[in-house]
Amino acid sequence: MIAQRKVFVVLLAMLMTAVAMATPLDDYIAKPDPSYTYTLVDTTDTPLGKIYFIDMKSQTWRSEKEVNRTLWQHWVSIYVPTEVTSSTALLFINGGSNRNTKPPNPDGRSPCRAGPWSWMSSRCRTSR
Repeated sequence: MIAQRKVFVVLLAMLMTAVAMATPLDDYIAKPDPSYTYTLVDTTDTPLGKIYFIDMKSQTWRSEKEVNRTLWQHWVSIYVPTEVTSSTALLFINGGSNRNTKPPNPDGRSPCRAGPWSWMSSRCRTSR
């Protein structure tokens, strides 16, 4: 009985510590943002597979008095190879611009295919 009580006290202390460790960033991330949306804009077939282009709005940040673009927009390209041989997916985050148009179709250097492996991958470009 005493051992069970010690385990309970330790678990309770760990839980209280985790709750107490919340930061302002944790609070900001947990706060709902009505500007968060995503829309499938285009689908492209390639010899290596299919590419889905998604227009994602992730957040509204700051006021118009502080910045010239308050809505954060990202273009997410999801590459799905014809034959998936791995349960692992890759996420590439690169680039950045102020364009409101989808990125161009790939030029044959798709990150879907690297060496003998084929896996799903995604590329996120920030467009703020």
